[in-house]
Amino acid sequence: MKKYIYTLFSVLFLLTAGLRINAMTTDEPKFKVIKEYDEFEIRQYSSFIIAETEVISSHEEAGNKAFDLLFKFISGSNIKKEEIKMTAPVLQQESDSKGEEIAMTAPVRQVTGSGEEGKYLISFVMPLHYTMETVPVPNDKRITIKEIPERIMAVRKYSGTWSEKNFSENKARLLNA
Repeated sequence: MKKYIYTLFSVLFLLTAGLRINAMTTDEPKFKVIKEYDEFEIRQYSSFIIAETEVISSHEEAGNKAFDLLFKFISGSNIKKEEIKMTAPVLQQESDSKGEEIAMTAPVRQVTGSGEEGKYLISFVMPLHYTMETVPVPNDKRITIKEIPERIMAVRKYSGTWSEKNFSENKARLLNA
């Protein structure tokens, strides 16, 4: 049960982090609010596709380090030479040594960090019209395409800067709620 709640949190966090790219974004994973609470919501997300890469970095710099690589992919550095519309979220999570995947969502996901360098998975959500068969194949082998299955997540909305401190404070508030 604890892993399930944690997984839900990490997915939701990305949807609610301070690095939302709203100005030019229209697509984000489809969801239905199941229940609203004072501090968070329970949402059911439809499946969606991500382009993902792994970087070794601090918690706070991981997204910046991976962004250029993923941005090149959506700007046409793929087999089809197709430009892909930017969507929300950008996801970030700590990668463990076993490669176990932790669930996700929309703006940026990041699970742990202490300022030390670690491995992080950074992902762009692909526009919803793509399927695994139609999404462009990256030219760079460091980028993988994955489908995130339908799931239920706890989501806490908050604003502010994308920092480990802000993340940790809101994670604690979500878990306490």
